[in-house]
Amino acid sequence: MNQEAGRTLLTSQLKLGTYIVNFYVNSTTKVGVENLTLEHFEARLQLLESYWEKAMQKHEALLPYENLPEAESYFKNDHYLAIEARYTENKALLQRRITELRRGQGAVGSAPALQVDSRRYDYGAPLPSLSLPTFTGKQD
Repeated sequence: MNQEAGRTLLTSQLKLGTYIVNFYVNSTTKVGVENLTLEHFEARLQLLESYWEKAMQKHEALLPYENLPEAESYFKNDHYLAIEARYTENKALLQRRITELRRGQGAVGSAPALQVDSRRYDYGAPLPSLSLPTFTGKQD
């Protein structure tokens, strides 16, 4: 068993996991509002499916390397299940957007772009508040 191959595979899997975890945010907030169309979300759903297929294959390929020191955290902290949970969450969000856009579309024509409410989604820990000094009017 080639340990270098295991390390390369692990690095690839972790990177792919990051893509899946951030997928919905990248599909909505990192594109222009005018691009949030039915076609966009359908294409993104296909891409998410291909990422997930690769993640499952890489996970299976990683199993023989479970005792590799670099892979300890991946298996001990069950990264695969965490990625799977975000995959299903992101897939559900994409499917919901597709359904909303199809309802708004009617029989023919393009669906209107939806506004993204970034307050609706949890992006991790909130940033701390900053207290700025008050300007007294003195130029010193």
